[in-house]
Amino acid sequence: IWGRREGIPEACSKVPGSQVHKYDLSFPASVYYDLIPILKKKLETAEGVRIFGFGHVGDGNVHINLTTPKNKEIKEISDFIFEWTSINGGSVSAEHGIGQAKRNQLNVSLTNLLFEGGKADLAKGLSSNFQVAHSFTLGTGTQQPSSYNFASIFASGKHLCHGMVDTAGNFQGKYHYSLMEGLIGKLQTMISNQPGQSMVQIEGDWIGNGGTSFNFKAINPNPMDGDGIFTCSLMQSLSKSFAVGAEVITQKILNSSALEHGVNLGMKFRVNDNSTFTTTLQQFVALQTSYHHRVSEKVELATEMQMLLVGPRKDAVTSVGAKFEYRQAVLRAQLDSTGRVGMVLEEKLFPGFSFLLSGEIDHVRSQSRFGVGITMEN
Repeated sequence: IWGRREGIPEACSKVPGSQVHKYDLSFPASVYYDLIPILKKKLETAEGVRIFGFGHVGDGNVHINLTTPKNKEIKEISDFIFEWTSINGGSVSAEHGIGQAKRNQLNVSLTNLLFEGGKADLAKGLSSNFQVAHSFTLGTGTQQPSSYNFASIFASGKHLCHGMVDTAGNFQGKYHYSLMEGLIGKLQTMISNQPGQSMVQIEGDWIGNGGTSFNFKAINPNPMDGDGIFTCSLMQSLSKSFAVGAEVITQKILNSSALEHGVNLGMKFRVNDNSTFTTTLQQFVALQTSYHHRVSEKVELATEMQMLLVGPRKDAVTSVGAKFEYRQAVLRAQLDSTGRVGMVLEEKLFPGFSFLLSGEIDHVRSQSRFGVGITMEN
């Protein structure tokens, strides 16, 4: 099976009169299966264009090989792929880093990668539509107890179901349904024995032509009293290198007659093929800016600043990160202005098995954390 998987790119490169465009993407499990059908529908009338998708759902990685006639311009297709990936919380730097043909959306930050103690992630596909995953975490004390999570994913046609339960009795479930091309309805729920942690979220995602996308969310809505949190966001590409967006948030607390409102504004500017600048103004209270630069195929750099604009202390935090990719390993490192230094190493020992090493030192607080893990996929 692994030999056939490895043979897909080679087979694509042998299509007579064609060239191969490769995309190395990663997505949250909730939208893992969505992009390939959307692309096939979008390009079904394109002459000589074929799409091949493969990867490993355990870590959300998707390889897309797009074969086109030689010298065919695909910039519009690439822009759509990267825009869709960004909107849906994915990354265009997944398993093999960013190639020369890819846009400058980098995956450098350690925010979601650092861990402490020991962990093991095991995934197994029971069929082409159904997969289960086991996650074991070895805690470091009362602050982070040991735990076990069981998750399953089922995808078929327009439907996607994802469920997860842990040893604390918490349950998370997601259901996505593709209503039509570009329009997806989503339902998410969490049931917890901790007060105030249970929730229901109803969401609609629409991606239109011309670089327009719209999203609506309702969190714990109560039609009787009008309670809940509601958000509407719109993203519009004004040109191939410049996009702006806005998000409106409205919430009403239980047993409260007052409505609270908030507005977030965002902007993304592509300086050139290797550099991207983004900024977000959060309710006119906080400003977040980031700059990403691709030095080469295997080296990526990024910097980010978060600043409070109001209040007695106008604090700001700046971080600098780097990602280095080797033949069988990926190294990420990060340093911020609060004195924290972090690193995550992923070593691919052989197909389907990776060794993880995570560490962070906080020099100001004289604290540190360290983690060791493995990832196995069958």
